[in-house]
Amino acid sequence: MSEYAKKVDANHALIREYIRDRLHYCWCDTSRNAFGFPDAVVIARNGIPVMLEIKSHGGWMEPREKKYQQEVREAGCPFYFVVFSPEDAEHALAYAEAFELVEKKPRSE
Repeated sequence: MSEYAKKVDANHALIREYIRDRLHYCWCDTSRNAFGFPDAVVIARNGIPVMLEIKSHGGWMEPREKKYQQEVREAGCPFYFVVFSPEDAEHALAYAEAFELVEKKPRSE
């Protein structure tokens, strides 16, 4: 299978419709991207981008997905979640929304 012909899990549409259409979050479907990038990036209400890897129950992460998740976490981003249901995705967004964004001031030279 081509890296660009990635299939989506059976529950992908259900989760997308729940998060985007019912809860009205900004949803960027990245499921056709390759090389381990997560299936969606959703913008939490506080502006934090949340990466969602969608899996069907009993599904597992591919090695390249695990590698990307590890790289994201090592870079200091805790907002990468593996979700199996609309409720999982909603909980991931609630977790991200519990964080406050800190405005960074430009460094003076």
